[in-house]
Amino acid sequence: MKPVLYYLVQVIIASGILYGYYHLLLRNKRFHQYNRFYLIASVVISMLIPFLHIPVYVSSSEIHSPAIWQTLQTISYDSPVNETIAPGTIQPVEKAGFGWQGLLYVVYVFAIAVLVLRMLVSLYKIKKIIKNNPVERLEGIRFVNTIEPGTPYSFFKWLFWNKRIELHSEKGEQIFRHEVFHIQQKHSLDIIFLELVSAVFWINPFFHLIKKEQKAVHEFLADQFALHKCDRWEYAELLLMQALHTAQRLVNPFFHNQIKRRIAMITNPSKTSYRYLRKLLVLPLASVLVVLFAFQYKHSKDLRAVRADETFTIVVDAGHGGIDPGAKSPDNRYTEAQLNLVLAKKIESLGREYNVNVIMTREDDHLPGNATNISEGIMNRVNLTNGINPVAFVSVHMNNSSSQNKDESTGVEAYVSKNKYDVNTERLASAILGEISGIYKTKKEIQRREAHGVFVLDKTACPSVLLECGYMNNPGDLEFISAPANLEKMARAILAGIVNYANVKLSVRKDYFHDTVPQHPEIVFWQVSRPAKKSPSAEQLKTWTDAKIYGVWIDEKRIDNGSLAKYKPSEFGFYSVSRLEKNATNYGKHYYQVDLMTHKYYEKSFPNEKQIIVGKLYVDSSHHVIPDTHEKSLYGDKLLLIEKTPVDSSYPLIVIDGKKMPGLTAAKLDGVLNVNDIESINVYKNWEAAAKYGEAGRHGVISIVTKKSNIKYVELWIQDTVASRDDNIIFDKVEIEPAFPGGARAWMTYFEKNLNPDIPVNNNAPEGNYTVYVQFVVRKDGTVTDARALTNHGFGMEQEAIRAIMKGPNWEPAIQNGRKVNAYRKMVLTFVVASDAKPPVTKGSSLNEVVVIGYKKSTP
Repeated sequence: MKPVLYYLVQVIIASGILYGYYHLLLRNKRFHQYNRFYLIASVVISMLIPFLHIPVYVSSSEIHSPAIWQTLQTISYDSPVNETIAPGTIQPVEKAGFGWQGLLYVVYVFAIAVLVLRMLVSLYKIKKIIKNNPVERLEGIRFVNTIEPGTPYSFFKWLFWNKRIELHSEKGEQIFRHEVFHIQQKHSLDIIFLELVSAVFWINPFFHLIKKEQKAVHEFLADQFALHKCDRWEYAELLLMQALHTAQRLVNPFFHNQIKRRIAMITNPSKTSYRYLRKLLVLPLASVLVVLFAFQYKHSKDLRAVRADETFTIVVDAGHGGIDPGAKSPDNRYTEAQLNLVLAKKIESLGREYNVNVIMTREDDHLPGNATNISEGIMNRVNLTNGINPVAFVSVHMNNSSSQNKDESTGVEAYVSKNKYDVNTERLASAILGEISGIYKTKKEIQRREAHGVFVLDKTACPSVLLECGYMNNPGDLEFISAPANLEKMARAILAGIVNYANVKLSVRKDYFHDTVPQHPEIVFWQVSRPAKKSPSAEQLKTWTDAKIYGVWIDEKRIDNGSLAKYKPSEFGFYSVSRLEKNATNYGKHYYQVDLMTHKYYEKSFPNEKQIIVGKLYVDSSHHVIPDTHEKSLYGDKLLLIEKTPVDSSYPLIVIDGKKMPGLTAAKLDGVLNVNDIESINVYKNWEAAAKYGEAGRHGVISIVTKKSNIKYVELWIQDTVASRDDNIIFDKVEIEPAFPGGARAWMTYFEKNLNPDIPVNNNAPEGNYTVYVQFVVRKDGTVTDARALTNHGFGMEQEAIRAIMKGPNWEPAIQNGRKVNAYRKMVLTFVVASDAKPPVTKGSSLNEVVVIGYKKSTP
């Protein structure tokens, strides 16, 4: 109902503005032909302009008046495809389709039917007059001589004449010329069109006013034509003396009811002042309508305002080049190598605005380093990047799809290496995608090419991302990326994403290390010890029983809050309380997460032996370090990214400079130590290893001595607060919703085979429509859990819907910040119970438009 209402409001406002302009500047002016087409155009524009959806992204710095911004967003309302249901709430159900919205629809359609019926009655009366009176053909005009009241008048090619008026008299000839002009100019088309429009949009008062004005303009035009061969005062006298009325609504009667305006128009010979200016002012008026209704105003990040806190260097690689043109556009106008180079040069030219030093791998249409073959060109890209050691490496490309439906493959994608995991690379890709999504379609999930790696991503030492900036064989993508203005938008979005990534990375590192550790160490080993034990108080346990505020986990298992009454505070060895992210609500109920650990689970989770963390470390504003398994953890408003090396005693113990590194394996040494960092290596086996390093060396020991100048050791301690785990966070608002594999068609096919539409029929449900809302969780692995009904119609409908959903295959998980996350999904299912002997039916067109119809036999 809401989209229809907004459309009607937009049409009324648009037509009101256009009619207001007509009434103030054009009405009763002596350019009637212009006014005729203006009125028709104003109706057409009012109906069509709300259908235009041109996105306009406005940054916060450009919004000078929040009130005006709010008004623009309200007027240019963009109706959503599906209305979402807030988690944990039950939507009101309108049984049998007789809710207030349905009633409004019925009233509106009924009024349309009455008005259309009135039109049909008028057409029938005209047809009856034609049938009951003689008709003559006069040069394309069908002359009907009658004594009907209100004649003479015209309707399309029919001229209905009154027998009491002498045709060959002076007044008869004036009236005849008047009506012939109506026929020649096809004024009846205008009337029929406006009658239909005013019937459909009967609620719009301006369309009725426009219809009335159009009839007056028709008379002005016909009077103007008839005056060519007679005196205007005699013509005015004719109108005044014979001001009759007609009962027919669809005709052009000579004795029209707006006699006063017609006489004034006839007897006033003066020309309209500023006539050209009055006509030209319609252009700024059209601009106002486009601004109000055609544009969809949305927030965008101000790409120009983002600037690096300190200058840094990046490498931008224009993919392909030289003998390797890459993909080609269908019309062969563009090659991928050309577009990549133009985009890369634009990034380079804008780099200074962002305080970024941009190094290009190629400046012209040759392979990097003037390589003679593709493999050499790829190697030159890697060598150049590793020699510079930049903050980031970004390779720009265009994609190409083998799909026959070119519109299926579209949008920007970001690829990272499948052979190396680096949290900084993940953050870089996510930051860039986040910026690009503000200007063009973007696939938010970060991609990896599983079949084969990408050499430039695998072998570059810095965080590296490959961007596929649209599809060459998608007309929309190609049109966007080939436009110079859009190329600049894309370049600015890429730079803004890199700067956002670098500002966080550099500021955190600088803020934490101070003067004790170099800002750019070659390698850092982090040793993390377990937190001190602490037990909650009895008062805390009592507070946490409030399920509306707290969600409780014991040993990483969700429990009912009331179950806390069974425990004593002394049974727990550790606890933490964390506030969930603002757009994540666990199970639609609580806002804080309580993690409790029993003493046994604490010892299992935090062994006495220190664990080694290798890689980049991010901390909160208090320099607290929180370990996690290469996953993102939420802590306040900071993202904490860390890569943890688990302890595995089945591998040889690695000792670096006399320090034991439990959990660090030989396979990971390549990512930790450079050959140039190593001074010497010794290997100890069997009894020798056990004698030197005890039980930890029972599987052998690899002892490495490094060149001390390149290695830094820092020991950090886990603080008392532990980050909430991703597995316990369920998002109710995500960038990409969970999706059923195969889309809406597969969803419908699944329900046809697995849902029983006769459930309400078998349970004797009364006839009617029953809309069932079911909420469930799609987890990161695609499994469906925690399905529950938000309605309660009974008759087994909710239970059947839940059963069918839980029985189905795994879903495609939701995407947030380029990562798979747990998320809520709501499904709307309508059961229809009707009386008939037909077999049951399942139909619909989307995940939220499933209708199942069950029939029960009518009672004799």
